[in-house]
Amino acid sequence: MKRKDMQIWRIVITLIVLTLTAACTPGAGTDVNPDTENKAITISGQIVTADNTGETLLPEGNEIIVQVQDTSRADAPAIVLGEQIITGAASLPASYQIRVNQADLENAVQASLAVRIEDTEGQLLYINDTMHLVSVNEKAMDIAVIAVGNGGVSSSLPPAFDGQVWQWVAFQDSADGEESNDILVDDPSQYTLELLADGTYAIQADCNFANGQFTLDEGGLTLSPGAMTLAACGPESLSQRFVELLGDVVTFVFNAEGNLVLNLKIDAGDMIFVRAQPEGTSPQQTGSTLLESQDQWRGIGRINLSSTCTAVLVDTGAGETAPAYILTNGHCVEWLANGAITNQKVEGEVLFNYFVDTADAPIAIPLAEIVYSTMQGMDIAIIRLDATLGELAAKKIFPYPIAEVPLDRESRVRVVGAPSSGVMPEEAYLREEICQTKGQVDLLEFNWHFYDHYATSCQDIFGGSSGSPLFAAETNTVFGLVNTTVDGSSACYLGVPCEIGDGQVTVNQNTSYAAPLHGLSACFGEDGIFALSPDCPLPPTAQLTFAETPPLSSQPPLTWSTTLAGDLPYYRYKTGAAGVVDCRSTEGYSSILSLAGHPTIDDAIPDEEGFYLLCVLAGESAALDDTWQHPAYPTVASTQIDTTPPQMEPQLSIREMPEFFDVTLVFDPPELSDYLFKFGPKEDIDCAVQADYARYRRIPLTLERGGGAIRLCVIGFDNANNATEPLDRVFDE
Repeated sequence: MKRKDMQIWRIVITLIVLTLTAACTPGAGTDVNPDTENKAITISGQIVTADNTGETLLPEGNEIIVQVQDTSRADAPAIVLGEQIITGAASLPASYQIRVNQADLENAVQASLAVRIEDTEGQLLYINDTMHLVSVNEKAMDIAVIAVGNGGVSSSLPPAFDGQVWQWVAFQDSADGEESNDILVDDPSQYTLELLADGTYAIQADCNFANGQFTLDEGGLTLSPGAMTLAACGPESLSQRFVELLGDVVTFVFNAEGNLVLNLKIDAGDMIFVRAQPEGTSPQQTGSTLLESQDQWRGIGRINLSSTCTAVLVDTGAGETAPAYILTNGHCVEWLANGAITNQKVEGEVLFNYFVDTADAPIAIPLAEIVYSTMQGMDIAIIRLDATLGELAAKKIFPYPIAEVPLDRESRVRVVGAPSSGVMPEEAYLREEICQTKGQVDLLEFNWHFYDHYATSCQDIFGGSSGSPLFAAETNTVFGLVNTTVDGSSACYLGVPCEIGDGQVTVNQNTSYAAPLHGLSACFGEDGIFALSPDCPLPPTAQLTFAETPPLSSQPPLTWSTTLAGDLPYYRYKTGAAGVVDCRSTEGYSSILSLAGHPTIDDAIPDEEGFYLLCVLAGESAALDDTWQHPAYPTVASTQIDTTPPQMEPQLSIREMPEFFDVTLVFDPPELSDYLFKFGPKEDIDCAVQADYARYRRIPLTLERGGGAIRLCVIGFDNANNATEPLDRVFDE
């Protein structure tokens, strides 16, 4: 993604929190280390103002809410891991201290700090608008907050505005004839408006950027002037006119097409805006079709667990008195690289009859129990509903048969799902796409290792599509569940699954994947009740866990340094390069080892760049017998040796003010995960000299103006701690 140096900081913050864009961004969750499960650690620091103005008085009766949040999931609200409420603080800076369960923090792929300061009426006074990431190794953190102002805007927005960027397409003047000054915007992407939850707005006006505060209430909208860049955009630019018109807005409505219409004062005219679409998506020209109500697809619905996903009702072959089960992805329940969740009570519901023309009449069926969920080798969750198949049939909700054999290598398939993003909100209902399979492949994505997943040409796989059933195009038989798609450039990271095999690790763009389901009928007995029988093709619950593993990415030298834990007393293991080693083959495994005598695997990992796997099989006996883990379901850990510097240069967001420059360093993991910086008078600073660099603590840098040219030096680091070349930027030269 290209960025402009003159972006205003709030636009960039919005982009930061949208970096995870796979088919559905799952909830955090990995194997829990029993040594840390009940330990607590302390996150502490000070709450300071972003402009570093020193002491800032707070009104009497104020309340400061500081939280450590798991913000891993783009499709779900943040999970609060720890909280402190400070009442009656006299001023800022103010100290905070939060106790957090260490295991919860370790399991959070992305944990960050959030602060709200409210007055006695609950009115928002200050909020942090920069992400402050924390971890077990990053426990001391100052949090910078900005003043929201006195506009009286709630921190919550109507759904039509929340997270939505609007593009200006036209101005309709109320005057007629020759006096009319109608405008048709040639490039709407250059004229945008976004209302933010902290009561501020952000706009792009051609080559300029601006922000300020807004007031929104029951159809009324006013935009107060704020800071703005003053670049000359060219004689044909509408930059100044756009800003002038926004200053005259008094009310708003949504027209029949769902477009935003801003009405100007004294009935001077209307500004027309359309929804901007996420980069790289074009919902108006998709390969999928929005479905209207039909009995054939009433058994596919929307489910909200740790993520918003799609679920499908399946036929267990036991008749109408049997309990009803739905299938979705395991990552919709919990991120669990190995092992399984079983027999877990769950609250919530699945919404069937989920069509655009029945939006006001979905059929909600309560969830009863997550009987099984895993991401070990396959990505599946099986959930029992609080209903029988007969009770659903009475509502014209019918189940779909599960395939007994896999699809042919190149098959015409149908995907039916309910995306929650990537399409216009009024079209976020069941959609159908016809596409092709391209065979079955093994995958490596983040810390997950999947087997025999269908590679498909399906393109309209957006947030919420996870769990969408994959049918043979000519039948209603379910062969798979869509679970991931390639949407990024960092190989094998979140949202960029790699195909592994034949000695290769490959990212295939424009490819989506689905977990295979054939043979799953064997997991249901004659009474239609789920059971992990010997014939059920799912990973067992009895296996060892990884109490400690190496980082996902590192420079050499590196060893596996992996500690095993669990109830099975014996194990075998092997290691090798992803795409070369086959964990499911018994060839190459070690001799049988005692867990008590050898709890740690510390083999050296090759120094050569690439991805590497550790495969473990465990059992109850000192000799191989039927108590041992089946080779088809090995326990697998992965890591990457990375010696390549980041391919991105350090990213800056700059806010120019008369007295200073505010500079925010923008994180984009895994390529840009940490920063060092230094700045000062141009002639006194040499970016090539390693001395005097400081670690960036996610508090914007303030470069005071008036003393001549200022040199800023920035070095970025990726997840493996490889460094960029120093970025040398001079201000006020």
